Amino acid sequence: MYTYFISTSKSIIIGILIVLFNTTSCDCSPNNPNKGDEHGLSGSLVIEVQDAYLIGDQKTIIAVVSLDDNTKPALLEGFILQVYYTSGTGEFEFTTYKNNVASAETSTSINEKLTSLVRFTELASNNSPTNITFSIVPNADVIQANIQVKLLDKLGALIKECPVTWEEDKLLVYGLNKFVGNNQSRFMLADTFAAIDPTKITLEIKSNNAATFRLVKVDGSKSSDHALLSELLSTEDEQNRVTDPMYLELDNANANGQQSAVITFSVKQGTTLLAKRSVVWEQNGISIDISSDQDILVDQDVLNLKFTNQDEVVDTEKIQVKLTNDMGVKFRLGATLSGEAISTNLQTIIDQPQLTVSEEVNVGLQQIDNPNEVYDASLILELLDEKGDIICKHKLHWINREKLNVDEVEQWLNKLDRSKIQFNQQKGSIENNLEAEEYNTSLSMLRSIIDIRKQVQEIKGKLQKKIEQGKLSKLFTNRAIVVVNQLIADIDAFVLESIKKYEKHIGKLAEEVQRILQRAKTVELEQSLHKNLSEIYEDIIDMESLSYYVLALAKAINIDMDKAIGKNVKDTLQKNVEKSIRGMVELGKYFKNEAVSRIEPNDAFNNGAERARHLADKLTSIAVDLQENSSYAYECVAQAYQYTAEAMLITAKKETHFNYILQDAEYARNAANNAADAAWHVSTSLKDNNTANQAVKAALQAAIKAWQLALMTELISENNIPSSINGESTSSILKELKDKLKHYQPNVFY
Repeated sequence: MYTYFISTSKSIIIGILIVLFNTTSCDCSPNNPNKGDEHGLSGSLVIEVQDAYLIGDQKTIIAVVSLDDNTKPALLEGFILQVYYTSGTGEFEFTTYKNNVASAETSTSINEKLTSLVRFTELASNNSPTNITFSIVPNADVIQANIQVKLLDKLGALIKECPVTWEEDKLLVYGLNKFVGNNQSRFMLADTFAAIDPTKITLEIKSNNAATFRLVKVDGSKSSDHALLSELLSTEDEQNRVTDPMYLELDNANANGQQSAVITFSVKQGTTLLAKRSVVWEQNGISIDISSDQDILVDQDVLNLKFTNQDEVVDTEKIQVKLTNDMGVKFRLGATLSGEAISTNLQTIIDQPQLTVSEEVNVGLQQIDNPNEVYDASLILELLDEKGDIICKHKLHWINREKLNVDEVEQWLNKLDRSKIQFNQQKGSIENNLEAEEYNTSLSMLRSIIDIRKQVQEIKGKLQKKIEQGKLSKLFTNRAIVVVNQLIADIDAFVLESIKKYEKHIGKLAEEVQRILQRAKTVELEQSLHKNLSEIYEDIIDMESLSYYVLALAKAINIDMDKAIGKNVKDTLQKNVEKSIRGMVELGKYFKNEAVSRIEPNDAFNNGAERARHLADKLTSIAVDLQENSSYAYECVAQAYQYTAEAMLITAKKETHFNYILQDAEYARNAANNAADAAWHVSTSLKDNNTANQAVKAALQAAIKAWQLALMTELISENNIPSSINGESTSSILKELKDKLKHYQPNVFY
């Protein structure tokens, strides 16, 4: 079964602290206070990395280069970026520029002038800071890598360096010390972020010679060179993050004549390597195991350590004992010895000259002083033989729970744990809603996930401040930041996956609009057209509203809208909305052509001009209600009213009654005025030769011709303009329209 090493109310602390192994600090440390003078330029640069802790698929490093003083530009020719592995092996993928042409590069290190990594030669206040992005490609057998990112001046002097740590996923092994003869090597697996599913984890062992070994199954049966984790544990409880101890031993006491062996121990999920360790076995020698009920010390509680001699009688004076910690905390080991670091022999600790075969001795460990008022410390307790070879290494962690509580660090960690639970709950609900095509409901839930992300980001910022103050150990720092980064990465991945589903849904809405537009061409009843236009309105507004919020989600997870993913999302959404609006304009043009093709003026009006007018009015409603695409929509509105005015002119020419000609002319005038109103939302000047203004000019020209026709008919028939048109005369209306047109083309006279 699985166990917590402290009460479950402290689960997040356990999840972060229980895994005790080495990682690298992420401090970016300046090293050249006079860097501006050394490279001979007025301006100097500084460098940071956005995320110094990467895990799993997080393999992109973003180096942020900025001016040290924003008032002093810097020539990039005088600076060099160096990037290389300090542990682990692999390559880097990055982009260089020569004559503004980009080239993809792959190398085991980077050593380039900044002018080769960006498209410009000078960094000034208008383009500072700038990001230099590259990817790490660790070799297949690497599960942890440390990378150094350095900024140098042109003479090679260090300006600043920023270390970055990458780890393969989250599952880790600890314990697994050297063992002797028929004794066992004890180990545990731990996952700092998620519960371990024992049915999906495989353990494999391989000896470097003829000696054979086995993993001890929980039912006592013999394993081969591999076993499922579930076969080694008494239950398949997936709730905890640390397993109970498991054991590796010599197979049937059969060393096949070998006196020693190195066993490679691998942990896999499918074909993915999660962890890899080596352990030494010897036929004869000293074998002492250190164990404890838990590997966490809290405040000044005493932790009982059990020293077990697993083989021959041991002279304790010849066994070296070393206890170290990384935060300057003082501990007492045994009854008398204390200090920040303890180095003595085992006899001094246990006060007896020998350990007999299978003898067990209990030794107390207690924190006694915390001079730097730190929150925690990582401890390593080692036993070494006379040659200095390690017999056993036991890693422990001390936490100052009282200070963690007083300074609210523990509350941050608990909040982080709750944030993960909330995210998983919301994630499941959103997946169900999207499956049921409840897109608007899912949007509000996705926004709540973004709020969770903001909370986690705030926790990360608070933790980083404590890290900068030197109050948290490297272990705590690395594990906490890894947990935070992984949760943020999981949120971002889920939101991005959801965005893709919205893209698909919006694409379907756009296709539906195109189908309705085609159907609208053939409807016979006016009410059917109104129904079609209303459906189009609803689909476009829904599309645009969803697009607006989806783009907001994309920005919230820091997708750069000018880069590949962001640009693709933005273009896809915007093109669907614009295509639908453009489809309405084309339908307006179709109705205009219908007015041309109809012989009877009544048909030309009802099936052409009047339909164009209704469509333009509906498109105006769409433009008013849009949030992001209104400029494009108003441009299209102006065009739709152009087609309306032209359709009214065409109809007027077919009319035989003065009153109908007058009605068509007035509709054309109204359409021209509406086109001008729409263009006002787009154009900064009436003289701009843009699409909207061109539509206004065409609409005014059609209206003028319609009113000229009305004037001619009026003169011939000696009719007077009806009082229903505000008492205006035909000639005054013509003058008004011509004066408006002069504003759009002042050099044309009528």
